Amino acid sequence: MASKGLNYYQAETNRYCNIRTKKLKRRFGALGYVVFDYILNEIFRVGGCYVTWDEATSFDVSEYWGCTEEEVNAIVDYCADEGLFCRRLLDEHHVLSSVDIQEMYVEICKRSHRRPDVPQLYALTDDKSTDVKTKGADVKTNTPYVDTEATNKRKGNTSYADADVLDPRTTGITLASDTASMTARQQIDHWTTKLKDNTQWLVDTANQYMLPHDTFIRALDMFAEDKRTDCAAPIYLTEHDFVRHFKNWLSKKRHEYAGGKADHQTSKNNKKHADNRIDNNTECLLRGLTSAYVALTNGAEAASRNAQI
Repeated sequence: MASKGLNYYQAETNRYCNIRTKKLKRRFGALGYVVFDYILNEIFRVGGCYVTWDEATSFDVSEYWGCTEEEVNAIVDYCADEGLFCRRLLDEHHVLSSVDIQEMYVEICKRSHRRPDVPQLYALTDDKSTDVKTKGADVKTNTPYVDTEATNKRKGNTSYADADVLDPRTTGITLASDTASMTARQQIDHWTTKLKDNTQWLVDTANQYMLPHDTFIRALDMFAEDKRTDCAAPIYLTEHDFVRHFKNWLSKKRHEYAGGKADHQTSKNNKKHADNRIDNNTECLLRGLTSAYVALTNGAEAASRNAQI
């Protein structure tokens, strides 16, 4: 199945004149706009017209730009308040999209002679039409294209959500529209079972993370259990979303484990240095006591000789 994401999207030349982006920059500085632009790129690259917003996605953005997750979440929240993202979709479904984004996605799909694939749950569309509703703003058709693949290569994007990792053609990811009626817990169980049945995906992904097969299976079970007990767990309409979140979760756990090992080694080194200092101090004390004992012995012998004389 072909990827839902796009290889390019349109960028309006007057986007820097938009009052909403101006207010975003005034509020958060240059970081505000680059975070918004990065997320916009990920929306078109990964989901076509939306991206799931959760802890893993927030971590990706903050890790790429070298800022905190709190800053990223504050910027996203402000963008939703200003209408750059749909507030309802963010609050109800933990998804980032907007009317303008879906308009542009539909327009690009028409130009590419491909059928737009907007999930019904997220669609800001009319029931009788595949065209997205507008808010008095037409989609510009004479604006330049931005190639997201080339952009990511120029940026040296090393985030855990790289296209070669998430390509459905290599991961066996498929769209299951019937999962829309499931609860979050049912979706987690559904996708976990399906991935366990995909032997080739298990082998390839375990090798990618250099993990034994049994360890990788346990990690998948741990992720599923973690999400089952998470009251704010996102809805996984597609296997694509579930795999992406699992890989981000696994990468984050590996980083935490590596950091823990480094801290443990540092602690061991500090203890070793402390032991060496104790040994040195003990040695100095023993030398001092020995010198004092020799001095006292010599003094006693001298006194005895004087007494005999």
